[in-house]
Amino acid sequence: MSVGLPNDRASLDLRLGQLALALRTDADDVLKVQAMLADTTRFSDAILMAAPPDGYGYTSAEVSNIRASILALANWVKIGDAQLTQPALNNFWFDAAKWLGVKR
Repeated sequence: MSVGLPNDRASLDLRLGQLALALRTDADDVLKVQAMLADTTRFSDAILMAAPPDGYGYTSAEVSNIRASILALANWVKIGDAQLTQPALNNFWFDAAKWLGVKR
């Protein structure tokens, strides 16, 4: 009797498929959130900074971080989809890393 996760071709194929599906799903979600935040009728800086219940209560610096982060992540997705090219090195995680609370 073996213990632990299986280590065979079917398991590797399954894991690779799961990773590709998760990345595609997350990439689609990044683009959806970017489009949502681009709707300045619902998500203007003023609304994002207004106190609840009318707004979200973010500070100006937090709104800047949100906008920079989602733009960087959306660009990363678009580069991966060959919709955009990156002329220079860029840390796409720089702003979004603040969302994680820990460093990678």
